[in-house]
Amino acid sequence: MPPVSPLPDLNTRTPRISVPRGACDTHAHIFGPMDEYPPKQNRRYDPPDCGIGRFKTMLGALGVERGVMVQSSAYGTDNRVLLDGIAEAGKNFRGVALVAPDVSRQELRRLDEGGIRGIRASTLPNASTGVADMAALAHRIADLGWVFLVHLQHIRELPQVAPIVTTLPVPCVIDNFGRIRGKDGIDDPDFQHLLRLFEREENCWVKLCSFYRLSDAGPPEYDDMEPFARALIDICPDRVIWGTNWPHPNCPVAMPNDGDLFDVLFGWIDDETVRHKILVDNPAKLFGFL
Repeated sequence: MPPVSPLPDLNTRTPRISVPRGACDTHAHIFGPMDEYPPKQNRRYDPPDCGIGRFKTMLGALGVERGVMVQSSAYGTDNRVLLDGIAEAGKNFRGVALVAPDVSRQELRRLDEGGIRGIRASTLPNASTGVADMAALAHRIADLGWVFLVHLQHIRELPQVAPIVTTLPVPCVIDNFGRIRGKDGIDDPDFQHLLRLFEREENCWVKLCSFYRLSDAGPPEYDDMEPFARALIDICPDRVIWGTNWPHPNCPVAMPNDGDLFDVLFGWIDDETVRHKILVDNPAKLFGFL
């Protein structure tokens, strides 16, 4: 049996740091209701029952108006829960889908009409879309104005992805700090590789997400992740976005409160103009909220 993911902390604390109007959480998952949207059989974990209603409640507590939901591996390429969630949530919501490498043009158009603005590739075993599929799929979604989200198991896999990113005709978002761990340190060769890629390639974006999972120092400060955030923002604050990873599925650490995580991350970012870029301007440009 796959491990069971607990519910997130449903008592989201209001952040102490001011959240600007139009802020966007660019990485969350929705699951359920489970009787209507059961996960696939060969899943890595049992997700919590956290549909679009609970997601919007969490965003409301944070003061965040927009959201991008990312299709979970627990559903594979069955994007119904994502499309229905966007339809229910309204114009301030978008999605990133999972598709098969041979997805039809008709299906891509259907997803686009339903609010999908990107697809996801992963280096995890048995991923719907792998690294080898990225180049061909990127050319098929380019005219839709979509993005490619890249989910690494660890920063060690960056060298196999970086040469592909340089050739893609679409924006490519490296998820979760590139999956660098806090103990690896800022001088880690592969993280330095990410910094060079990010600085050199204008189609390369980075998402500040899931640092609570990556930190070896742990709560409440997670301070071993701060140097990574600052290094990325120093290079190009115009290509950095943020996500909660709500409802924190398959969480390997104590369940965090999303208000606390918001204050930690944006406490590392002193400049309000930069905060506004990361929270509002950058996701609006990337996911079509303009």
